Formats: sequence, structure tokens, C-alpha cells
Amino acid sequence: MIPPEALKRLREDMEAALDRERFTHTLGVEAEILWLGNHFPGTDPDRLRVAALLHDLTRPQSASEQRRLCRHLQIPLTPADLASPAVLHAKTAAKLSARQYPLLVDDEIAGAIAKHTTGDPEMSLFDQLLFIADYTEPGREHPACRQVRAYLHQALPGAQAHEREAILTQAVADALCHTRDYLLSQGLPIAPQSIAAIEALR
Repeated sequence: MIPPEALKRLREDMEAALDRERFTHTLGVEAEILWLGNHFPGTDPDRLRVAALLHDLTRPQSASEQRRLCRHLQIPLTPADLASPAVLHAKTAAKLSARQYPLLVDDEIAGAIAKHTTGDPEMSLFDQLLFIADYTEPGREHPACRQVRAYLHQALPGAQAHEREAILTQAVADALCHTRDYLLSQGLPIAPQSIAAIEALR
């Protein structure tokens, strides 16, 4: 169990580090991941809180700042990463959060943060919970986000234990497909991890 005062300090740190809109989003992700976690016995709500609070730690940084941070943190970048600078904050937030909060962030939490934007073909339950909480938190008003949120909030409460992971996986797949379709419509590149994740979830 993580001491309540440690979570309080972490929340205060994020409030100081993020602008009001991003911090509001972060609190929304925290609330959503706790709601989701309640439907999966065995998940630790404190660890879910930590992942939610830190997932956008470096989001305010510009694309050039993200690249500099990657060099500083010795994060290797592929051509696909450089073509999609909006996804770099997941990599930098994962690495930096582990450095800044070593008593709170372990490999599982850092791994979920690293995957929260693009998804990944190998996603644990913890990974999926952070990914979908980021997509469906209450502040997300895009129709696709509202659709996936409605599906989860209708399907999970009445589901049997053996059905819940399938519901979650379906929501993650739907979110990834919506994102893929949006990027294609805008002529923007799609992260290879997202394509691989969609194929794996199918």
C-alpha cells in the first residue's frame, strides 16, 4: 500500500507541473482508472493512481524538447517515432517518472505509461486499464471517446467475472481503431505499435 501522503504529494507535484487543462485531464484519468479497476479484483488502486497521475508528466514539452529529453534519457528513437512527435511524451514520461519517483514507479507502472498513447501488441491488464482510462476519462468529448466510454460503463457493471477482460480488450481495440481511422483521415502517420496492437487484439 502506498502511503496517502505520498499520493497527495504526487498529485500536488502534477498540479504544479501541468497546465490547468492537462491537470484536469489527469484527474479525470485517475477517476476513470479507479472506476475501471473496481471491476477487476486484484488490481491495486494505489498503483493505478500513480500510473494515472504520472502518465502525462512530460506532455507540456514541445516536439523539439521531447527529442532533447529522449537524448538526455538515452531513449532510442525510430524514424516512426520522429514522424509522430505527439507520441514521444509516453516514452519520456515513463523514463522520467521512474527516475523522479523510484519508490513509486516500478517496471509495470513505467511500462503502462510508455504504452498509454499508442498501445502495444503485448498489453497486460494494467496496461489496458491505463490506456483506456486515458481515452475514456470524463473530459473526453470526441464522439468516439464517448462511444467507447458508454460501452464500458454499460457493459462492465453487469458482466460476469470471466467476461470483463474481453469487454476491456474490445474497448481497447475499438479505441485503437478509432484513432487509426482519424489519423488516416488527417493524412497523419500511425505508430507501428498501434497497427500491431490492433492485429494482436483481433
